[in-house]
Amino acid sequence: MKIKEIREKAGLSQTAFGEELGVTSQAVAKWEGGANVPVSIQKLIRYVFWDYLPSNERFEIKPVDAAQQVNLDHMEEVMTLKEENKKLLQRINELKEDKAELRSDKEMLQQYIKTLSGRDKDNRSKTA
Repeated sequence: MKIKEIREKAGLSQTAFGEELGVTSQAVAKWEGGANVPVSIQKLIRYVFWDYLPSNERFEIKPVDAAQQVNLDHMEEVMTLKEENKKLLQRINELKEDKAELRSDKEMLQQYIKTLSGRDKDNRSKTA
């Protein structure tokens, strides 16, 4: 399995390719450099990057036994969790931005209140 070819056909950087597989870009670079790719990662690559594989490297379609089905279900679950995690991280960043905006608004309102309080004191001293 030629990792670099598959990654380049998919149009991904080593980092993006690694993220799809749940590994670091360093691991991808190591495999592209000739290190042995774990069997579990080979299977995941065949599952995730099916469209980019030469036909002789694709899985043969055969009946799935119970143990394989559990692995497939687990893989789908992992992919779902990765997607949910990505969405949660985006939401956290949005909330951080909202927090910064609220702090700014708070400071502006506090300054406005001080300005109004100063005017109130001036008005009271003029009427007294």
